[in-house]
Amino acid sequence: MKIFSLIIFASLFFHLPLSAQRITEGTAKSGDNEFVIKRSNNRLIVANKKNGLLKTSNEIPDELKKLGISSFLTYNQDEANQVLSIIKDDFKKRGKIIPSERPLGVFYVGKNGNILEMDFIISENSILTADDISAMEVALKKDYRFKTKEAKLGNAKYVIWNTVLRLDEIASK
Repeated sequence: MKIFSLIIFASLFFHLPLSAQRITEGTAKSGDNEFVIKRSNNRLIVANKKNGLLKTSNEIPDELKKLGISSFLTYNQDEANQVLSIIKDDFKKRGKIIPSERPLGVFYVGKNGNILEMDFIISENSILTADDISAMEVALKKDYRFKTKEAKLGNAKYVIWNTVLRLDEIASK
């Protein structure tokens, strides 16, 4: 309780919203988004509380299981650069410095390439905030679409694509 009081005091004293604080295990809010944060070894899994796809049934076609997710969607250096460009523009728009980190982005991708949901896996000493996570999620869902071959997904609702978001390559140094 004392630590929580100290955090609130510090956020008031330094005029920082709680969402601008480092992410730690538990929950964190940013605007309308609330994130559940779970520890896994020395990493934190940050998931939007609104996410629910993992709780639904989702049968991936055998052909896709055999050939791999990359037979359904394209993600190469051009796509990675586009994702980083969207993130960089968002940080710039918010007047924030991009941290030199490499979080893992977990994308739940629908048939048409839309990002349906996202999770982030960050280091436990990450300086990313709940506001940063929320802003990246909103910007990528709005401005990025994976190139997909819809027919390959069959009756499945989504696939999961993981990629390292190399923020260190676009970080303000």
